[in-house]
Amino acid sequence: MLSLHQQLENCLKPLRLEAKQGFTNQSVIKGLDRYLMGQCEELLKAGQVDGEFSTYLKALRSSFSQYMTYSPDERRELVEKTQKQITDWIKKIPAPALPPTKRTSAEKQSLLDLVLPFVSKDKVRAFHLTGLKTVEDLLHYPPKWAVNRSSFTPIAQCENRDEPYFILARINGVSQVRRGRLETVKVVLQDASGHLSWVWFNRPYLKKELTNGRWVLLHETPQVSKWGRQVVGKAETFEFLAPEEEQSLRDGKTLVFYPSTATLTQSFWRKLVGTALDKYRDALPQTTMENSPFGENRLGGRHSRNPPAGGLGIL
Repeated sequence: MLSLHQQLENCLKPLRLEAKQGFTNQSVIKGLDRYLMGQCEELLKAGQVDGEFSTYLKALRSSFSQYMTYSPDERRELVEKTQKQITDWIKKIPAPALPPTKRTSAEKQSLLDLVLPFVSKDKVRAFHLTGLKTVEDLLHYPPKWAVNRSSFTPIAQCENRDEPYFILARINGVSQVRRGRLETVKVVLQDASGHLSWVWFNRPYLKKELTNGRWVLLHETPQVSKWGRQVVGKAETFEFLAPEEEQSLRDGKTLVFYPSTATLTQSFWRKLVGTALDKYRDALPQTTMENSPFGENRLGGRHSRNPPAGGLGIL
């Protein structure tokens, strides 16, 4: 279990990355706000803190619960203030003595060293936050989607139901309305069968991505009413497609999509997994490949051993 000092040190990493990425809430998977709220909750439940520090954690949790409603300037102010406050708390808490490093077998040690050499230096810090260390960890890291042409439902055939659809559509119109602090962006997504409204609230960083003609992969259930079909935008329910990805899907190929961030992009994950499979497939136990999402018995095929330019992983 990490010490309190180490847990606070870990909180600083995504805060610094958030500042570099323009306060877009993409410095960690699922968002900086959820990450910090979760860290506060864990520390409070563990009973390691009390008094003034406990009060601070509750206030920090409350502040980041509203993070996505703040303006960019307000987010910057909160992130900078939080970095300073956590740094001050780290100085007050003595760092624990480091335990002696445990030596492992040569095979285990080599497996632990296999992933990071293939991660570029500018992505190492973000990659550490995933907790993945070995090739076996990587091959057990589940993709969020694996889709092909048969996965998609035309917009006109989407009805109200609990299970989300996979929808492949193109942006065909963007409008914006601001009322006070609430900014609404309405995007028209269209396929050959019809269109739906994709509505975002207080996501100014997305506007530069929402360009006419861009293809979007959506995993959602449109709400159907007399005014048409509508989806409220949420993180992790969509992917903007590069032209080669859209063409691959139309050619009948299957694409794998991972939980991603602005730093750890889809091309990063596909290239990393493809490299690991190419170099270490034969070195891994058979049970690892059978249980991996990329084994021959998963998803109807195997991960591409030769991804095309850009690391595009195709089954």
